[in-house]
Amino acid sequence: GKGGSEAKGHGITVDYQKAIQNLTDILIDDDKFSEMNKNIFDAIDTDNIGIIQVDQVENFVRSFLRGTQHEDLPNTDFENQHEGIFNRLREKESGEVSLDELSRFLNELLKNQVTKLQLRMEQQKYERAMFNKKAVEEMGDKDAA
Repeated sequence: GKGGSEAKGHGITVDYQKAIQNLTDILIDDDKFSEMNKNIFDAIDTDNIGIIQVDQVENFVRSFLRGTQHEDLPNTDFENQHEGIFNRLREKESGEVSLDELSRFLNELLKNQVTKLQLRMEQQKYERAMFNKKAVEEMGDKDAA
């Protein structure tokens, strides 16, 4: 696409637009989503018993959410944004998750993530506008000196 979604200039910026696009692509494409779901399930189900534990899912997803962000980036730790979804997962009596249940959980999680990313993107635009305004004002001061 054309520029505009990626931030130029100062500070580290995250290309939220791209992240949103990637997640949306997965959400609307059933095959892609199923493949991702199966890959995650298999990655957790190391014993190949066809069932995984709630805490394994939670650990995996948390590290994944952390892993998509660089530690030194501003405001990018989304882990705590999904507590409600994690809580529903934890409420499962059996403590076990099937492939189908994982699919529902991930679907909800990704949709939630898209929403959070969109909010972040708006916030980033605002912060950037304020930053640029300040930079312009400071440049103005230098010229006056």
